[in-house]
Amino acid sequence: GFKWHMLKEGTIYDQQVRKARLQQRMSQAQRENSFYLESVEKAKTQRKISERRAAKGLGAPGDAPPARGPRGAGAGAAPFSREKVPAVPGGISDKVLNQLL
Repeated sequence: GFKWHMLKEGTIYDQQVRKARLQQRMSQAQRENSFYLESVEKAKTQRKISERRAAKGLGAPGDAPPARGPRGAGAGAAPFSREKVPAVPGGISDKVLNQLL
């Protein structure tokens, strides 16, 4: 037969399900919101970098950043050196030509 505690259990279960779904929706909304804000911040930073490069004359706005350092260097890229290349009057040094070829 019917007992009052059965009715109460059903109501409590429905409340818990509703609470869990609401919590899940709120978590999803927070994730979406934080992702959007991060994307906006990244775009703003990238735009400022492009503007600074354009102001310095290093490239047009929206250009990809030049490859640099160990991450940007290709597999066959020569390591960076701070050696001074002797200036050859009216020409290019052999060391520079060898690096280019």
